[in-house]
Amino acid sequence: MHDYPIHAKLATRVNDPPAARVPGPLMILPAGEHTINASKGGQPFSTTVNVTPDTAAVLQADLQRQIRERAPQRPFIDRDHDEKEAMGWPIRIFWQDRPNPGVYAEVEWSESGKDLILGKSYRAFSPSFFLDPNDSSRIVGLDFVAGALTNKPAFRKIAPIWTSHFDCPRINSRLTLPPAQGYVGNPFTVLKIAGDSVELLSRFGERVFVTPTRLVELVALKD
Repeated sequence: MHDYPIHAKLATRVNDPPAARVPGPLMILPAGEHTINASKGGQPFSTTVNVTPDTAAVLQADLQRQIRERAPQRPFIDRDHDEKEAMGWPIRIFWQDRPNPGVYAEVEWSESGKDLILGKSYRAFSPSFFLDPNDSSRIVGLDFVAGALTNKPAFRKIAPIWTSHFDCPRINSRLTLPPAQGYVGNPFTVLKIAGDSVELLSRFGERVFVTPTRLVELVALKD
């Protein structure tokens, strides 16, 4: 029997989205050991958690259990841990090494959630989880309200993902993108990097615009 879930109000950042698209997948926990200042039962709570590939497997199993046992209701993401309107519903939880190692979630976003993310009202995600009563470093389950959109990140060691921190290719450099994603003009030449947009030129002369976030994802998929 779980006690109060841990609300990591200071949590992982949401990827800066491409135009008219919400980010995916969403990192919900960064890899490694992290000391966080969170809340438990409405009270301040500090703990050190260890996030590994096993964490992803445990959370995926718990997510699927809740989906089965609580049907037709589903675990959801709210905003600021208000436990009201659903911003989205996690579909699958898994481990991913790139672009940054950690636990990720595939999320079905509601229209409200899309608007808040695309409008940049919220730029972070705060997971809600349960800890092993005998080992407070081990995450053993998700709360039914699996997390929240927030603007107060707690996992401070997570690799920054905003445009200014991306290791983008240099102007005039060439790179190959995965044809399976629809990019058939390889190799692409980087023409311009400005703000949230990277302009690429295909070998066919077609100009393609992507965000730095999407570009990093595509390069990772290629590899």
